[in-house]
Amino acid sequence: MTQQQALNLAMEHHQAGRFSDAEAIYRQLFAIFPHNADLRHLLGVVAHHSGRMEEGRMLIQQAIAQNPRAFEYRNNHGLLLTDLLRFDEAIVEFENAIKLEPGRVEGHYNLGITLGKAGRPADSVAAYQAALRVGPHHAMARLNLGTALATADRMDEAIAHYRSVLREEPANAPVAVNLGSLLKDLARLDEAIALYRTGLSIAPNDPEAHSNLGVALKDSGDIRAALDSFRRAVELAPHRAEIRSNLIYSCYMDPDLPAIEIVEEHRRWNRAHAAPLRSEWRPHPNDRSPERPLRIGYVSPDLRDHVVGHTLLPAYEAHDRGPFELFCYSGAFPADAVTARFRSVSAHWRETANLSDAQVAAQIREDRVDILVDLSLHTAFNRLLTFARKPAPVQVSWLGYPGGNGLEAMDYRITDPYLDPPAQAVADGFEEPLRLPHAWCCYRPPAGSPEASELPCERNRIVTFGSFNNFAKINQRVLAVWAEILASVPGSRLLMVLKGSQKEQIVRFFAERGIGADRVEFLAYYPAAAGVKGGTAPPAYLERYHRIDIALDPFPYNGMTTTFDALWMGVPVIALIGTMTLGRASWSLLSNVGLPELAARSEQDYVRIAAELAADLPRLEGLRATLRQRLQTSPLLDATGFTRHLEAAWRTIWRRWCAAAPAAQP
Repeated sequence: MTQQQALNLAMEHHQAGRFSDAEAIYRQLFAIFPHNADLRHLLGVVAHHSGRMEEGRMLIQQAIAQNPRAFEYRNNHGLLLTDLLRFDEAIVEFENAIKLEPGRVEGHYNLGITLGKAGRPADSVAAYQAALRVGPHHAMARLNLGTALATADRMDEAIAHYRSVLREEPANAPVAVNLGSLLKDLARLDEAIALYRTGLSIAPNDPEAHSNLGVALKDSGDIRAALDSFRRAVELAPHRAEIRSNLIYSCYMDPDLPAIEIVEEHRRWNRAHAAPLRSEWRPHPNDRSPERPLRIGYVSPDLRDHVVGHTLLPAYEAHDRGPFELFCYSGAFPADAVTARFRSVSAHWRETANLSDAQVAAQIREDRVDILVDLSLHTAFNRLLTFARKPAPVQVSWLGYPGGNGLEAMDYRITDPYLDPPAQAVADGFEEPLRLPHAWCCYRPPAGSPEASELPCERNRIVTFGSFNNFAKINQRVLAVWAEILASVPGSRLLMVLKGSQKEQIVRFFAERGIGADRVEFLAYYPAAAGVKGGTAPPAYLERYHRIDIALDPFPYNGMTTTFDALWMGVPVIALIGTMTLGRASWSLLSNVGLPELAARSEQDYVRIAAELAADLPRLEGLRATLRQRLQTSPLLDATGFTRHLEAAWRTIWRRWCAAAPAAQP
């Protein structure tokens, strides 16, 4: 075999991903030509692809020193630096490559990727646009430009860009799916669903499109169709943990799905994705002194203008910094003012958005965290595969939603006596319940929130019921109960929000039960409303409570922030106590403000309680006038008291770990 033939064979191995075979030949050739910069560069690239990052960086740097004008060397060095998260250096290297060969599309494209990862979306847009000037039909630059425009808050341009691409390439499934996702985020669900289906008609085995379609169908209230889409996505990509998480989270919204089936989905997730990582568990060398200061780590992508960030912040700020040293592992992207508040009161801040689950786990071990807290469970961008590696001796789930995540590696879940009554087994009891004495979280009212209004039915003599919950939680059993309430309270009306075009089907549903269209009013969805998209509740959202007398809570997935908001605005909430933890959230809040009687134990009781309250005008007036004060004087707004109870829980479980035999600890 000639040297050229050997080199060609090595390149063939390299391009096919057979890096060890390629490296063996490169090394043989390099032994013959030890000063060859191209071979040194190729060895560096193979080392990069094999995970030997520092070795790869050194070899490529040496090649650049030999030939500083080689585009490929600069470009591949930039790719390696990007993988090392050294974004500023990578950007400089891509810019160097572009100066050498401005007509090479990959230089501009790779620069766009790295600028996006560095949190510079506007510059990323410019880089992708430059790539498309050089290579107008570069598929990935076209695809990524739309995402970059959206991230840069240029949503109209992003949509126009994708529509332009689809006019030229109507069979471009990835662009159809990405456009669907942009429209989904704008609550334009019907258009999103149509685009996902267009993408699937072109690429029927695309698991991403099936999963995204499932999310849109869930948000539109079609939970059965959503679960079918998620299950198909899991079949196509059984290795994708995040797709199975989407399935699990959506299962909670099906009122007819037996609890045991939801439990089994969690077990499947654990077997498929977490159990294989059991081999990575290592003994924890943490000092077992039970009373020493503890390192508490909070892990979340939502430490930003999001319902989780807002719910955690009061307790986080109230933490006692003497006995507790706080670590934040934040995947928030893009960061915002709420992120900055968390960062300002954190002893240690770790940016994790660009890190793998294994890298985050390694950082947590290096930080010697004692108690690690998951704030996501099976919601978007979770880090459950970090927790599956057991990087901390004690691991706890909390706050993504009430319940457990089903991981073998998780020890506890934060709960309360209502979410998990001590004498009653709750269906989703995976981790050991760690009950706080009053409630599992506290509430900080939105800044600038309006005052509670007078009772609406005093003005119009008509009782108005309302629900501002995410429509994904509004299933047909909920609607049937609400129709019964309207039938039981003559002349009463219902106010609700919609994301998609469900209005006609809901009007028809109520008409079949004798409720006229004039008794149901639909309001536009607020993408930024707390508890819906996850951001801060705007005053216009809270002012909607001025129009309703009684709020109706969905089931089996209760409201949480919407229940808090209703009570804050003087509106009593009727709830149904479920069998699973997240179906008991509103009962917990109502009990903490002294109104447990508004939580029903059956659908019939739900109707009765709502009708009786609607008929008791003096009581409604009294609640309107006093609910805000009740909330203010309850444990739900006592951030300091709540945090002391949380800290006591941290100390309790730490003492348990210290008392356990080391041999029994992973």
